Amino acid sequence: MRIGDFFAINHNSSITFNGDLDIGNYVMIGPGVTITTSGHSFNNKEIMRFQKDTYKKIVIEDDVWIGANAVILPGVTIAKGTVVGAGSVVTKNTEPYSIVVGNHAKVIGYRGETEQCIS
Repeated sequence: MRIGDFFAINHNSSITFNGDLDIGNYVMIGPGVTITTSGHSFNNKEIMRFQKDTYKKIVIEDDVWIGANAVILPGVTIAKGTVVGAGSVVTKNTEPYSIVVGNHAKVIGYRGETEQCIS
């Protein structure tokens, strides 16, 4: 695990990393955010509890803001400058300076395009 400079995490957030986790500089994480590098396999009918855990690296690049109650799933790279809207579920990599919202998170714009407020 690596955490960059000027990292800020708010209350009730959870980071679990059985896999690798890389957090850049100037990253802000809002309250209630969940970041996890692990998941479960469900490829067969074996009892779920006994199926193997899976682990995938998460990368959060520099200057990222993750809004309240967002969920970042295994294997994702949050690109430089990305804003993740509150309550979003990020299942795929983001583009630099994108603003993503929803479940599954989708691009609604890019930082610097217009004056926007994501709450």
